[in-house]
Amino acid sequence: MLSKNKSNQFKYLIIIILLIGTLLRIYNLSSESIWIDEITSIESSSLSFIDIVNPAYSLSSEYANPPFYALFLKYWIKLFGNNEIALRIPSAIFGATSVLLVYFLASLLFNRKVALLSALILSINPFHIYLSQQARMYSLFVLFSLLSLFYFFKLLKENKKIDWFSYFFFSLLNLYTHYFAIFVLF
Repeated sequence: MLSKNKSNQFKYLIIIILLIGTLLRIYNLSSESIWIDEITSIESSSLSFIDIVNPAYSLSSEYANPPFYALFLKYWIKLFGNNEIALRIPSAIFGATSVLLVYFLASLLFNRKVALLSALILSINPFHIYLSQQARMYSLFVLFSLLSLFYFFKLLKENKKIDWFSYFFFSLLNLYTHYFAIFVLF
């Protein structure tokens, strides 16, 4: 059992790591113009609901991605518009949340020290920061993958019904976000 002082130190450290990760993801968020892949995301989100969720259409078109992110972006744009910051802020939020999820997953599997180090590494990882600044589905894919893995390992430890449901739910969302989610399941 950790002392109260040591526990508070871990809380402050994870807050600092989260702040660093969040700031790195929102820094210069609109410095680059929208590029071709982001335009593809915007165009796919402008399709009708039926066209987005229709597998035959999405597989035969240039928008060959699962529909969840396009649906999310469709309604996000209706609420917040389609300028660079409005389009990219969800990815930054998903990326920053992934830092916290890495902490929880590593805490579950190892200990708090390893969890802090893992969260720190992800928070300053340039590749993850880059993907968290794109109006694409990649940071959401990472977030759902971490949630799926977290509930999978929690399920192995505790075997609660809510963990079964959460694992199934986040795995399904992940499969509807990116095709590589199948590898997370395996």
